[in-house]
Amino acid sequence: MNRTCIAIIDASRARLFRLDRISDSGRVREELVEQTDLVNPARHQRDTDLFSDESGKSRAGNLGFGFDDHRAAHVDELDHAFARRISTELHKLADDPQVDHLIVCATPRMLGNVRQAAGSMERKGLKIDEVARDLAQLTPPQIREQLSSYGLLPT
Repeated sequence: MNRTCIAIIDASRARLFRLDRISDSGRVREELVEQTDLVNPARHQRDTDLFSDESGKSRAGNLGFGFDDHRAAHVDELDHAFARRISTELHKLADDPQVDHLIVCATPRMLGNVRQAAGSMERKGLKIDEVARDLAQLTPPQIREQLSSYGLLPT
């Protein structure tokens, strides 16, 4: 049995799948099963729920410009925290001796965050592929088809 784990990641959600290829009396059978669905609750909130709308008013009147209220830095930190949570799950997958292939698909920015948070996941017998694409809105059959078109899964 060959086992491939697939992570589909964007800033608001990470879906972790297991693709098992089982040889059964000359036939190869595949099962793509979603294992984990992680959600970043902060990315599901509106800016008005995350931030006060009072920034800059006391210093700059109602104009609100000219001052950096660090909102972008706060969102970046939320993304980094989510990437650390994802990397914990990816390490669990990578440590499983039955897993021989790990595919991480993420938006380019989140891929960088996850790569930084995860560090090295290399081990003997594990192939790791990264795809800087947003596949988060695809269904499991569409994910399977897309990864096959990239040459990462057999057709």
